[in-house]
Amino acid sequence: MKIRLLLLFLALNLTAQAEIDIKIYSQEVENGYVLLADNAEICPVSVVLNLKLNNMKSAKGDKVTFVIPANEKNYQLTLLSVENPRKSYEFSFRYQYHCLLYTSPSP
Repeated sequence: MKIRLLLLFLALNLTAQAEIDIKIYSQEVENGYVLLADNAEICPVSVVLNLKLNNMKSAKGDKVTFVIPANEKNYQLTLLSVENPRKSYEFSFRYQYHCLLYTSPSP
């Protein structure tokens, strides 16, 4: 029993240290950009997205948390729209992520 617990602990520790295979990227659309995510992991991934916007507005706010389902491609995070098309605009983002090994069922 102790050996099984030790092996389980080691496996979880190695998994926690492994790089999570997630990609966040933008795609140009009419009047702005859409932010998308690809999650190649076998577990859902929690992503905290921090946006820095200049003459742009996010449909979901500047700091938002998303849960990206496992093995998902082109998952839409938010829409970034240009506020005044006559002025220059730009955006940048940073994100932190965590693999969710357990998700509780919805009530």
